[in-house]
Amino acid sequence: MQFPIYDSNIESIDPAAKHKLLAAGSRIVQFIDSIYAVYESPFLVVVEGQSSKGPYWRNVHENNDVLSYERALALVNFWEAHDVSLRDANHAQKCELLVCGSGDKGVMRMMPDVPTNAKNQRFLIHVIPKPGMIEHKTSNNYSSTTLSTNNTDIP
Repeated sequence: MQFPIYDSNIESIDPAAKHKLLAAGSRIVQFIDSIYAVYESPFLVVVEGQSSKGPYWRNVHENNDVLSYERALALVNFWEAHDVSLRDANHAQKCELLVCGSGDKGVMRMMPDVPTNAKNQRFLIHVIPKPGMIEHKTSNNYSSTTLSTNNTDIP
């Protein structure tokens, strides 16, 4: 799904794409809830807006960096308007949500990276386990396992 060039209005997106975005948000919430129920391990969710490289610089408030942030925020607001939230009281301990924009920089960009490439008029959603202690529930007792960033074995 892509935004029209220089646009951050979620209503500009095709209705079928918005349906997929809503389903993706619901699935992310379900995933975090299900993992947290077993391991009590929180997640970092980064909603990253992007924009195409190009001459979009009107001033410090209207440029590709701001545009990409507005796209990410539009998605989070869209989810919340449809009762899909990672910022509610139920998720305060389960998830940290970051809304950001990488402008016309960053990785995972579609090539060729030129102003006319609409595939960079988008956002990426990163769901990352937060490092640290994972608590695995075993009835009323807990067993702890230290999880480092290079440990791939989760009990």
